[in-house]
Amino acid sequence: MQVNLLKSVLSRIRVKDIAEACGVSPTAVQRWIDTGHLPKSEWCGETHYASKIAGISSGKITTSELLAITPVVVRLIDESRSGVKVRDAVASQR
Repeated sequence: MQVNLLKSVLSRIRVKDIAEACGVSPTAVQRWIDTGHLPKSEWCGETHYASKIAGISSGKITTSELLAITPVVVRLIDESRSGVKVRDAVASQR
């Protein structure tokens, strides 16, 4: 059973407060929690939700702590850009 790290981290702040700070609906925040990571746009530089969440956390959560919780797909993309074969990247995630 895999632990949902994002759920553990975000449980320190109310969903409503996260939604307001990020300019999204509480449903969107709940979707992040359910999937276990922030949206792909966070790693593409399109959004800055991690820093907004860290900003309202009163020091309980850091931006880097949130960004460290990445989906496997994003890790594969990053590793493939650096020359690692996708097959090797999948094996390294197990």
